[in-house]
Amino acid sequence: MSIHGTSDDCNPYNGNACNISFNALNDSLVDEHGAITPPATQTTGNHTHHTRSEGEDCFSVEHIRVQNGDHAWPAFANQAIWDFVSPYDINDVIGCSGEPVPGDISGDGIVDGADLGLMLLYWSQCDNCPADLDGDGEVSGADVGLLLVNWT
Repeated sequence: MSIHGTSDDCNPYNGNACNISFNALNDSLVDEHGAITPPATQTTGNHTHHTRSEGEDCFSVEHIRVQNGDHAWPAFANQAIWDFVSPYDINDVIGCSGEPVPGDISGDGIVDGADLGLMLLYWSQCDNCPADLDGDGEVSGADVGLLLVNWT
C-alpha cells in the first residue's frame, strides 16, 4: 500500500532522477504479486483510492493519490493502512490460498464466534474431532488458544 501526495517535494509523485514514479511503483508491485488489474477506483474529497484485488499470489496492491497533497501524513492514513493490513496473516490474505485456516471449525474460511461456539460444543467430548486443534485427543484450553491466534 502506498499513500502519496501529488505535490510532495521530497519524493515527487511522477518521480525524478532518484525515485521512480508512483505509477511505475504500483505497476511493479502488481507484476510481482499478481494482483488483479485494472484497479477499482474510488474518489473521496481530495484523494483517489486505487485497489487491485488479490490475484494468484493472494496479495493486493492499493494506492491512495492525494491531489495537491504534500509530504504530510493525511488524517485518514491510519485507518486506511489498518483496513489494508488487517485481512492478512504472516503469509497472505487469510483464507485466500485455499489452505485451511487453523481454527476454522465451521469451514467458512474465517475464525470467528461460530468456531468458538462449535469448540464449546465439542469441549472434552470428542476424540479426533475438528475442534481438537492441537491434535492431543481432547478439546481444551490449548485449543482455544490456537483458535484465538487465528481469530479474524
